[in-house]
Amino acid sequence: LAVLEKPCSSIHFFSLTPSLANFDPLLNEYFFDRHPAVFAQVLNYYRTGKLHYPTDVCGPLFEEELQYWGLDASDTEPCCWMQLLHAKDTQETLAVLDRMDVDREDDPQLREQDTMKKFGWEEDYFQVLRCTNFLS
Repeated sequence: LAVLEKPCSSIHFFSLTPSLANFDPLLNEYFFDRHPAVFAQVLNYYRTGKLHYPTDVCGPLFEEELQYWGLDASDTEPCCWMQLLHAKDTQETLAVLDRMDVDREDDPQLREQDTMKKFGWEEDYFQVLRCTNFLS
């Protein structure tokens, strides 16, 4: 932990004590069963004060890991904001689709129509799908 004393010495990492369950007194070390890609970014943040979004991690997992470490997604560097916003937009879109599935579960054709309208797909495309379904 001495390596991490600056620039972020007031962060959650330094509130760790040997009495925590993840401390091994025999080895005199901490063990964290956390996502390694996010941990690398968290560790880098504690060392440098700059938090970057790992490209191989989904948004909810990244935010969950940040919460564990006492960090906020708003601490993410500006160069990574688009990735973070894209992840949030994706989650919002999935939530809309989930609600549509629940609302239209009884009629698959209506569910398909709603999906196409929601995402602005052209009526011509919808007609092609109807023809395909008719021929099947």
